[in-house]
Amino acid sequence: MLVGHECEPGAWREGLEEAFRRGTYLLQDYVRPDRLTMDFIHIETGDHLQAEVPYSVGPYTFGRQSYGCFLRVGCHEQGEVLNLKRAIHVTGPLLVSD
Repeated sequence: MLVGHECEPGAWREGLEEAFRRGTYLLQDYVRPDRLTMDFIHIETGDHLQAEVPYSVGPYTFGRQSYGCFLRVGCHEQGEVLNLKRAIHVTGPLLVSD
C-alpha cells in the first residue's frame, strides 16, 4: 500500500506505474482528518502528556439505517492515516450533557 502524501515523488510514480501495469489498484482521495487535543497518562510512570491527535467519526449503519457512531483516534507519533496498522484506537463515543 502506498500513501501518496507520505511517499517520495519517484516512489509514488513507480508504484502507480506498477499498479497500472498489473491492473490491480484502488485509488482513493486523501482527506486530512480533523485533530483534537487529548490528555494521556503513561500507566507505568504516571507521566502526563497532552498531544494533538487525528480523529474521525463514522456512522454505524445496519440495513441502511444509522444506529450511533464510532470514533477512530490516531496516535500523535503515527501520522494521519487512521487504519489499524497505525496504532489507532476504535471506540464508541460517550455523549453526556451538562
